[in-house]
Amino acid sequence: MKYFYLSFLLLLLSCHRTTKEEYLGEYQNFIKRIKSNWASYSEKDWSRETVLYETYSKIDYKKFKNQLTMSEKIRVHRYDFAFHLYKGDISIKKILSGEYNAIFKEFAYEFKEILKELLKFPADIRIQSLLKIVDQLIE
Repeated sequence: MKYFYLSFLLLLLSCHRTTKEEYLGEYQNFIKRIKSNWASYSEKDWSRETVLYETYSKIDYKKFKNQLTMSEKIRVHRYDFAFHLYKGDISIKKILSGEYNAIFKEFAYEFKEILKELLKFPADIRIQSLLKIVDQLIE
């Protein structure tokens, strides 16, 4: 029953954002608040913030994903990473162990798509070189 109420609350919270601009702005403000207050949060505070995070990162992202540009998607992934970093879910040890390779690979794929878009304009050897580097990172 507890999960039903939690799911219902998440659904209600996500319904009031009607544009991707509202979504991105509210998510950015949420991350700024986390960045400013993370050190003073109690377990109860983190539980509340995690519910909001789940709304932004899962429900709202799914709602607006097809409307987001590649750079906006990268920004959302950066917000996701920042939340987990401030919450303490991410450590250098975990990064070095490869636990977040999937996230970094996703960044690399999205960066590659941006570079491909740039290649549609007059050829630039630097962009082609960056594309090769990103391909190596993905492998």
